[in-house]
This record gives sequence, structure tokens and C-alpha cells, in this order.
Amino acid sequence: NPTRTGLLLTLQEMGARIDIVDPRNEGGEDVADLRVRYSELKGVAVPPERAPTMIDEYPVLAVAASFAEGETLMEG
Repeated sequence: NPTRTGLLLTLQEMGARIDIVDPRNEGGEDVADLRVRYSELKGVAVPPERAPTMIDEYPVLAVAASFAEGETLMEG
């Protein structure tokens, strides 16, 4: 779902190796499978305008950020 991709985009900006596999439409909504592989993460600044696309995923981002090298700033 394009309105729920903020976490995916942010993790990729942090260096996460995430591949989108088999994108398709199911039940009127865009979905895909993900292939995720180990990678070292680096801190990033998350722009406030991205918050609506990942509001429920901030706790997951906080966990990832705790393992990242450097500082991660989340605003919004």
C-alpha cells in the first residue's frame, strides 16, 4: 500500500537490503512479498512529512535505530 511504505523507505535509506518481490494487487490493494537480508544500518534523519506513512511503525523503526551506527532522528 503506497500510503504505508514509509518504514520500508526509511530502512532502505538506513542501508537495509530489502527487495520487493512479486508486487501484485489483492483485494483492491497493492501488496508484495519482501526479501530481507542482513545489512549494517546507519542512522538517518526521518523527515516529518513521512510520519503519516509509518505512524504505526515508529516502534519498529526505534528498534532498528538502536542497532544502527550513528544517530537516527525521528520528527513529526
